[in-house]
Amino acid sequence: MLITEEVRGLVIRTAQSFKQGSLRRQYMADTVTSLTLSQRQAQLLFGWGRDTLRKALHERRSGIRCCDAFTQRGRKPVEARLPHLLHDIRDLVQDQC
Repeated sequence: MLITEEVRGLVIRTAQSFKQGSLRRQYMADTVTSLTLSQRQAQLLFGWGRDTLRKALHERRSGIRCCDAFTQRGRKPVEARLPHLLHDIRDLVQDQC
């Protein structure tokens, strides 16, 4: 199947319009399946990650959506890692005075 630049652009813009990860993956899996593309072809055509495509196709086959752990990303606040930091700083300042 020949995919024109207009169709390619439409597919990319549509995928970017989804805000939720599971909905985007569902669209990606539907697109790859309906266009009968391999993961590598979709990666080259649309710039999608093969790991994401693999996850999307797995969700489609199993019918179970994987949870996205967005809250688990990034660095934890210093208060979570060092709960006694404020108390220790106050003790140091009082010792200096």
